[in-house]
Amino acid sequence: MAQGPLEDAYMRFLSGEMDAFETIVKELQMPLIHFINRYIGNVSVAEDLAEDVFVEILLHRERYNFRTKLKTYLFTIGRNTAIDYIRKNKRNVPYEVDEEFHSDTRLQASPEEAYLAKEQGDKILELIQTVKGDQGTALYLTLVENLSNDETARVMKKSKKQVENLLFQGKRKIRTLIEKEGILT
Repeated sequence: MAQGPLEDAYMRFLSGEMDAFETIVKELQMPLIHFINRYIGNVSVAEDLAEDVFVEILLHRERYNFRTKLKTYLFTIGRNTAIDYIRKNKRNVPYEVDEEFHSDTRLQASPEEAYLAKEQGDKILELIQTVKGDQGTALYLTLVENLSNDETARVMKKSKKQVENLLFQGKRKIRTLIEKEGILT
C-alpha cells in the first residue's frame, strides 16, 4: 500500500520520534472523536474513548502492519472501543448531532456564497447524522471522513458489496430528505 504522510509519521514514531505521534494525534483526534460519537452520542465519553484508542496505539505500536491506511486502522479500533463501551454499559446509545461537527471551511468567491455553502453543507451533514445504524456509519465514513468503500468495509467489518448497498440505500434516504427540505435549489 502506498504510504501517505500519516503512515510516514507512524514510521518515525516507531523509530522513537514522539513528535511524530503527536502529529498523528493532531491530525486524527477530532475525526476519531466524531466517529466514536456516532455510536455513543456523548462527546465527552467519545473524547475519553478516542484517548483510549491512542493509548492502545502507544502500548501496542507493533500491531499496525501498514496494509491499510493508518486512519482506517484507528477507526477500526475506535469502532471496537465504542462497541465495547456500549456492551459494558448495556444501554441504547442515542444518536445526536454534535455542534463541534460544523467546522467546515471552504474557499468561495464571496462571503455570501461561503456562508450559504457552509449553511447548506451543515444541513446536509445534519441529514447524514439522522441516518441511523450501519447506513449512517457507512455514509459518515465515506462522505465525511473520505474513506474509500474498501476502507469503510474494513472499519465496519463488512464486505465491500455490503458497504456499497448500505451507501446506496443511505444516499437514497439523504436525497429524499434533501428534496423534502428543499436544501439544494
